[in-house]
Amino acid sequence: MNEYREERKPGRKKRILLKILIWFTIMILVMGSGVFTIGYYYYGRIIQIFLTEAIQKGSKGLYKADIGHLRLDIFTGDLFLFSALF
Repeated sequence: MNEYREERKPGRKKRILLKILIWFTIMILVMGSGVFTIGYYYYGRIIQIFLTEAIQKGSKGLYKADIGHLRLDIFTGDLFLFSALF
């Protein structure tokens, strides 16, 4: 009976390791898709705030960027800036 348990344990360990690997892979995919989704909706706004602050700090308050609308296309890598003056 003891020999039967010893033969069964390696197969059981492999199944447990496989389940852990599958769970870990699913968690990585869920976290990655969450970051991508957040980025898809908010990266444009983050870049707009960064550009506005960088221009104002870089020029020591002499210049101010007034960006009306910024559109970022993540898939093609395009960044569109629309002036607030129109």
